[in-house]
Amino acid sequence: STCELLFSYADKRIQEMFLEGSNPPLPVIHAVYQLLREKADERHEIRLSSDDLRQHLGPRTNPMAIHTAISILARNRAIERFDIPGQRLRGTRLLQPGLDAQQLEIDTTALAEKAQRDSAKLNAMLKFAYSRGCRQKWILQYFGETNAETCGQCNGCKHEQGGDYREPDDEEKNIVRKALSGVARMSWKNSPDEYRPRFGKRRIIQMLLGSKQASTEWFDASELSTYGILKPEGKAYLDALFNAMEANGLVQTDESGDYPILGLSQDGIEVMQDRATFQLSWPERKNTSGSGAGTTQKNTIIPDLSGKTLDFDPDLYEKLKGKRTELAALQGNIPSYRIFPNSVLKELAIHRPGNAEEALGINGIGEVKARKYLPDFLEVLDQHANQEELFE
Repeated sequence: STCELLFSYADKRIQEMFLEGSNPPLPVIHAVYQLLREKADERHEIRLSSDDLRQHLGPRTNPMAIHTAISILARNRAIERFDIPGQRLRGTRLLQPGLDAQQLEIDTTALAEKAQRDSAKLNAMLKFAYSRGCRQKWILQYFGETNAETCGQCNGCKHEQGGDYREPDDEEKNIVRKALSGVARMSWKNSPDEYRPRFGKRRIIQMLLGSKQASTEWFDASELSTYGILKPEGKAYLDALFNAMEANGLVQTDESGDYPILGLSQDGIEVMQDRATFQLSWPERKNTSGSGAGTTQKNTIIPDLSGKTLDFDPDLYEKLKGKRTELAALQGNIPSYRIFPNSVLKELAIHRPGNAEEALGINGIGEVKARKYLPDFLEVLDQHANQEELFE
């Protein structure tokens, strides 16, 4: 049997919303209790649904937080819940109606510890998704087994078994130092030996390849000395090289923010400054100059799309949006942005890549989505191009 981990870092925000709902802060609990006091009748009963309570608290209040706050108040014997005959609605009764919200005896320490445990579980899942070693060993160690052995079957084990694990030759060493320098240039420099991560791995690789997609409205990557410095190596090799560098502790991913960002480890800084030796499980490197022996295939290089920049076509953009809506419906009416966000569709309508290799140069199109969704969009682009030729 095969077990697949379906993971997207963007889903972290959804899980954080669930955690916020199951761990409401004390002010929310107080606000719910005070609202119940205000809406209670002469028998100290409230017959309002959670949606009604949310309308009074404000539409931005997490609905799960209201349910959790009510449960906490019930456990602390401030309220009790009761069934209303003939209705699906449950009522709430104040057990201590004269008690002010500030007088509630709620164990805030216990609530904080639970919130910390829940957050630690989410962070552990993120670390598991980004781990490069044996998946089974990681799980066993998480549950306390200290002498767990590798399984030899998961993708982590196969990654470790693959490649040529050794010290680099001079050319490979220079490539790694250039890659690490690229990470440094894309980081905040606090001191000569301290760099604070700023961008994700994909954008750093785009910068090293010389792609215009590496820049943002407020950051011009082309001004960096490492811009395009590893373009001859190609995207496939750099992806594999960065995975190997992360697996061997030269770079590290920071998952604490809204999206993962890549930074230098202390070992990576030492290697970048040529103060330490290292070993990697080297990915296969194709001959990029035509002069090397033993390699004949050329590595895949993401083309520079700047030469294919055309005028934005609103009609084509609408066709791409229609295809996205169609695919979202076929996937079970998932949100359209999960196929591709509007920014990607606009880039497709401007650059109009002719194949998947060119499309990978657009920020927001990764290898997984390229395999799953891109052929349908390339078909739309092709049909649109044929129509333009027909009427020229």
